[in-house]
Amino acid sequence: MAGFEVPINGRFWVLINTIPRAIIRVIAGDESIGTYRIEAGPGKGLKIKTDLRYYRGYILGTYEPEMIDKVIENVRPGMTVLDVGAHHGYYTLLFSLLTGERGKVFCFEPDIDNS
Repeated sequence: MAGFEVPINGRFWVLINTIPRAIIRVIAGDESIGTYRIEAGPGKGLKIKTDLRYYRGYILGTYEPEMIDKVIENVRPGMTVLDVGAHHGYYTLLFSLLTGERGKVFCFEPDIDNS
């Protein structure tokens, strides 16, 4: 299969075949606020509601790679995590993956426009 590579801190996450459909919708002028599947990175396969005009890094798996690496290093199964200022919930999704079924994630976003 053809694809292209997105380098992140010495690792390569491969996006297979084409530009993600979510990005194509933005290029084509369709509504950019919606629920999209994360195409690469640690959250691959999860869905997130966001605005692709500003947060396409969520979908591409390229959002804040250094911080994501720290989260992966430090969050363990069974932990309880507080996400204060959760914005669109990108980190909340990652926390829920990393803490697993026995973990707990509590998120809070005070700005209704971001939740």
